[in-house]
Amino acid sequence: ITLAHNVLEKEGVQQVLDRAAAFVGTVLKPEQDAFWGGFSRYFADPDGYAWEVAWPADWKFDDNGTLWGGWLGKPS
Repeated sequence: ITLAHNVLEKEGVQQVLDRAAAFVGTVLKPEQDAFWGGFSRYFADPDGYAWEVAWPADWKFDDNGTLWGGWLGKPS
């Protein structure tokens, strides 16, 4: 299982990883453009669980911070 943390801007991927590296320090996969149109990077937490930090380029966050797009549909 991979847990994901989505950020509002592409630059946020690196910002989250910089902060995580100070605590966990294990990067599993370097940052890269993703096949689904976004940008992501992976790290492992101290227990070894993989986390994805992602910026979903074509998806949108509503005013409450809920992520919409792809198969998630659109806000009404």
